[in-house]
Amino acid sequence: MSGQVVQTGIAIGRVRWVAELGQVGVVKAENPAFELESLRDAVSTAQRQLEKLKEKTEAEAGKHEAEIFEAHLMMLSDPSILDPIKDLIQEESRTALSASESVYDQTISMFESLDDAYLKQRALDVRDIKKRVMGILSGDLKAEANADSDDKIILVAEEITPSDTLEVERKKLAGMLMMTGGETSHTAILAQSLSIPAIVGCGQGLNALEEGDMIVIDGMEGKIISRPSEAVIAEYEEKKAAYEAERDALRAFVGMPSSTQSGRTVEIAANIAGPEDIEAVLLNDAEGVGLFRTEFIYMNRTEPPTEEDQIAIYTKILKGLGDKPVIFRTMDIGGDKEVSYLNIGNEANPFLGYRAIRYCLREPEIFKTQISAILQAAVHGNAKIMFPMISSVKEFLKAKAFVEEVKEALKAAGKAFADDVALGIMVEIPSAAILADTFADHVDFFSIGTNDLTQYTLAVDRQNSEIADLYDYMHPAVLSLVERVVKTGREKGVWVGMCGNAAADPRMIEKLMAWGIDEISMSPTKVLESRKFVRSLA
Repeated sequence: MSGQVVQTGIAIGRVRWVAELGQVGVVKAENPAFELESLRDAVSTAQRQLEKLKEKTEAEAGKHEAEIFEAHLMMLSDPSILDPIKDLIQEESRTALSASESVYDQTISMFESLDDAYLKQRALDVRDIKKRVMGILSGDLKAEANADSDDKIILVAEEITPSDTLEVERKKLAGMLMMTGGETSHTAILAQSLSIPAIVGCGQGLNALEEGDMIVIDGMEGKIISRPSEAVIAEYEEKKAAYEAERDALRAFVGMPSSTQSGRTVEIAANIAGPEDIEAVLLNDAEGVGLFRTEFIYMNRTEPPTEEDQIAIYTKILKGLGDKPVIFRTMDIGGDKEVSYLNIGNEANPFLGYRAIRYCLREPEIFKTQISAILQAAVHGNAKIMFPMISSVKEFLKAKAFVEEVKEALKAAGKAFADDVALGIMVEIPSAAILADTFADHVDFFSIGTNDLTQYTLAVDRQNSEIADLYDYMHPAVLSLVERVVKTGREKGVWVGMCGNAAADPRMIEKLMAWGIDEISMSPTKVLESRKFVRSLA
C-alpha cells in the first residue's frame, strides 16, 4: 500500500480505526421545540469542547495550529449552517440529528465540488464539526481501543479530522493514514506541526487493515507495511532514530547565513496564506516572506473584505515579522481558486482565462481597495507588491498607474501610507520570461512562479493526474526560461526571487545559485533543510 506523504518520518504502531457516524436519514420529530433546544445544547457543548481542544493544541503545537479550532468555532456558530438546520426542524418537523446531518452533508458537498484545492479541503473541517455535533446529539461516545496498551497508535480512516488527531494522547500518537485527503487539509497541517508521519490518498487498500494490527509507515517513500516481522520492525526502528536525529540537527542552522562555502548568499523566505503562518515563519527562521497569497482572505466569505479588514490583516503580518520583507501578491483569483461573489463565471479553460491581474484591471474598485490597504499597512513594516499573471508590459504599467492613483487619493485624504513600496511581477507566463529584458526597465523585482510557468511552458495541466508525469519543472525548456530571467536580473540590477514549488528542490537550488538568484521562497518547514543544502555547496 502507498499514498501521498504529507509529513515525512517513520512510524511504528498499532492500527486504531476512527469510528464513523452512521447514516440517519429523514426522521420526523414529535416535538420540534424540544429538538431546537437539543440543537442549542449540542452547539453549546461543542463550543466548550472546541475551546478545550484549542487550549490543548496551543500547548502542544502552538498558536498557529490552535487557529484551526478558532476556525471550527466560527463554523459551528455560522448562521449559514445553523439557520437551515433550524428551518428543517421547524418547517419539516425533522429531528435535530436528522436536520443536522442533511445541512452538514450539503455544506460538505458544496466544498468538495470546488476546484480550488485549498477550499476543497475545508470539507474536512465541516465533517469534523458534523461528527462532533451529531455525536453529542446522539449520545455516542467514542470508545478508545487499546486505551490501556503501551503501544503507539496509528490512526486510520477514510478521513481523519483535526479533532480525531488531538483526542488521542499526544505521546501515544505515532502516525496517520487516510484513504482520501490532501496536503492542504488542516489535518495535514497539524501532522506537519506536530511532526506526526502521515500519508493521505491511500485508497481502499486500507480496508485490509484490522483494529490492533501492527504496521509501519515509511513516510520517506510513502509506503505502508502491514503486519511486519520483528526483523522489519528493528530495521525501521533504526531508520526512525536516524531520521529524528537528522531533523533535530537542522535546528543548528537557525541564525546561520544562507551562504555557500565560497560566499555566495541567497535569501531563503517563506510562502504564507495569512497571519496564522507568522509563527511558522519565525520558528523556521525564514528571512522574509517571498509570497503572501492574499487571495485567501477573499475566500470563505460572502462579500469582499473591506479596506479596514485588509489593513488589520496586513498590519498584523508586517508587525509580526518585524523588519523581514513581505511580498504581497495581489488577489490571484480564478483558475483553481473560485470566489462565487466575484462573479467571474464558468469558463472552458479558466487557467487561461479571466483571472488574477486580468480581473483586477477590469474591477478597479476591488483592486484599488486592496492596494490602498497594503500601502497603509506598509508603514508598519517592509512591504512589496507583486502582480500575478502578467503577460505584457502594458498590463504592468496599467497596474502601476492604479497604485499611483491610490497614492494620490491617500494624500488627499491625509492618510498615512508608505510611498516607496517596491512593485514587481510574478513571472509565470512564458511571454514575461521571454521579455524579461524589457520588463527589467520598468519593474523593481521579479519573482518566478514555477508552478504556472511549468504548466504554461509545457502545456500540461498541473492538476490533471493523467498527465502528471509530463509536469516537470526541470524540463530544459522551463530551465531555459528561469535562467533567462535570473541572468537578466543580474545584468540589469533587478532583484530576482523564486516562489514556486521548485524553489525547495535541491536540483533547482544548485542551478539558481550558479545563475545568481537573490531569493528562494518555500513552505516554512523547508527553510532550514534548504539552508543546510545551500551551505553544503562549494
